Amino acid sequence: MNDTLAPSPCTFSCSGDTTESCGGDGGYGSMYADVSKFNINAFYAQVAALASSSTSTSSTATGTATGTLPTTSSTGSPLNPNQPATVQGTTAWNYVGCWKDNVGNVRSLVDKNTASDLMSLESCAQYCAGFNFFGTEYGRECYCGYRLDTALRTAEVDCATPCINGPGQLCGGGARLSVFNNTIYTAPPALPSHVARSGNYSWLGCYTEATTGKALPVNTANDNMSVDTCAAYCNTKGYKYAGLEYSRECYCGNALAAGANLTATTECKGLCKGKSP
Repeated sequence: MNDTLAPSPCTFSCSGDTTESCGGDGGYGSMYADVSKFNINAFYAQVAALASSSTSTSSTATGTATGTLPTTSSTGSPLNPNQPATVQGTTAWNYVGCWKDNVGNVRSLVDKNTASDLMSLESCAQYCAGFNFFGTEYGRECYCGYRLDTALRTAEVDCATPCINGPGQLCGGGARLSVFNNTIYTAPPALPSHVARSGNYSWLGCYTEATTGKALPVNTANDNMSVDTCAAYCNTKGYKYAGLEYSRECYCGNALAAGANLTATTECKGLCKGKSP
């Protein structure tokens, strides 16, 4: 087992709700099971057991201890005795509490994320190396960020979902993050700027969605998205307007839909995936 989590391949946003994932390239599908007919907790336990067995077999065969992640502290946090006070990744991380997430469809930790059925606090700590905060959610999701809004702190009881692959660890809950703070501070990078011109397309401003639906009707999405990529795509399709959203989505059209209005430029602050550091 690798010590660092690979990004989830299910990165396509659902067309009906772009805050949700609907599969990805290469035949990957976002699968769901009817919990009234399927024991999902037993399934997760089996996945974790298989992963543990695979790691153990590998270690025995090679005579070395492979796949072992750094350990957490044995002491419970003063904020929550059921959560370790410290997690060790490439650096040490201190538990800072339970936080609300996705308030108003905005993520609390916005800079990087992944999900895995092998999630643990140590795995997320390593994945978020170099950031100031990491948070786990729904038992299997990991989010990283340089900044965290202190107004979103919430009750510890809200973060009660066990980590799928972290015995004795809690990984948030529904729209709730178990958050840890890196003991080594990293200055956040400068906020992204808007490209003045790309090909035949000039920057107009930051616009809201339409009253009913999207501001522009035609779209594509990928994890290499940039202003130039989107402008080129819309140009080949012959459209007058090009717009970008959620860092990886590109929209095209010949007119803005009713209700799409100019808003504060600061509302368009997501770094394009193709320009990520």
